[in-house]
Amino acid sequence: MSNGMMGGFNPEIELIISQLERGTIVTRFFPRKRPEKKTLMIRRETRQIAWARTQTNKAFDGTIEMREVKEIRLGKSSKDFERWPEEAKRIENSRCFVVTYGSEFKLKSLSISALSEKECDLWIRGLRYLVQDTIAAPYPLQVERWLRKEFYAMENNRETVTLKDVKAFLPRINCKISTNKLRELFQEVDTKKRGELPFDDFAQLYHKIMYDENTFKDILDLYSSNFENKKIVSVQDLTKFLVHEQGDRVDGREVSRHMREYLQDTQRNVHEPYFTTVEFLDFLFSKQNDIWDHRFDEVYQDMNQPLSHYWISSSHNTYLTGDQFSSESSCEAYVRCLRMGCRCIELDCWDGPDGMPIVYHGHTLTTRIKFMDVIKTIKEHAFDVSQQYNPVWVTASIPLCLVQASAKL
Repeated sequence: MSNGMMGGFNPEIELIISQLERGTIVTRFFPRKRPEKKTLMIRRETRQIAWARTQTNKAFDGTIEMREVKEIRLGKSSKDFERWPEEAKRIENSRCFVVTYGSEFKLKSLSISALSEKECDLWIRGLRYLVQDTIAAPYPLQVERWLRKEFYAMENNRETVTLKDVKAFLPRINCKISTNKLRELFQEVDTKKRGELPFDDFAQLYHKIMYDENTFKDILDLYSSNFENKKIVSVQDLTKFLVHEQGDRVDGREVSRHMREYLQDTQRNVHEPYFTTVEFLDFLFSKQNDIWDHRFDEVYQDMNQPLSHYWISSSHNTYLTGDQFSSESSCEAYVRCLRMGCRCIELDCWDGPDGMPIVYHGHTLTTRIKFMDVIKTIKEHAFDVSQQYNPVWVTASIPLCLVQASAKL
């Protein structure tokens, strides 16, 4: 499986990404310690953003998974820059960018100042392309990239892993297997009897551990064919499985197209594609085999009823990133809600110390954010995942300073 990018070769993008792989010197802004010079780089094979004190491919100070990146924005709009105003004001806005990321509701940020406006532009263009490409990658390629990341974290100077390495790796993925069984599978894969595995053999071992053939034997016997002395799952086999076992309403033409889209392999983009048994088992657990009927992706209900007749994705205390007594208020919480499809958000507005309104959970220890920052955030992200004709409802308590300002107008 290729680790290259999808959508064909783009010389300009390839040049940018090659430069980002080598790394550039940047200044990273932190929330609790002073800004530091770092070498920022990307790891193409594992789809990670990495940084270190020096240019290296082994020892990193930290990494970010590109599949967890939610936004790459130009400028200094993060608390990391606000924390160090003296240092931040000496840097042009056009040299800075912020990466918001995470798998939990409260997102983290990577705040970077590049050496030049040109380098900043390279990072923004390169990362935006790579993040989109990473998310859109076929499931088998996503699995391979993840396995490479885990392998590189374990490998020794010979670029191999041992039985001891694999045994330590399995608890991290919540996999329980006896030492004797693991040794048996390891020896099956280790055909050269070296006691260590390169990446391809490690990937084969991983699939043997995750997909015990005995567990799936009945299914594979029913829905596979023999081809060149190996079992494959043909279009006809998969169609029968989807219809009889999953109750899907599909035909062979749809399944053939679905398999090609899943594999996204130019060499297998043929009228009659097939899955290997491992690819078939991977497919069963992939997002491409979800329960959702994609015929309902488009609006199909009667949309002429009163507003109160419809379910609306709404939020409460939208500004909070945790509990409603002492947690942090953040504009990023509005970004996350809107990106999750929320169409009804809440602003608890109070008089601020400078005559301008603030947003927080009144009479509690929650932190405070500026009303103006909130409404600017809503303006920027209201329609990120929803069409312009899907409005946003805002529920707000109105502070005295807003009432007085309105009266003056």
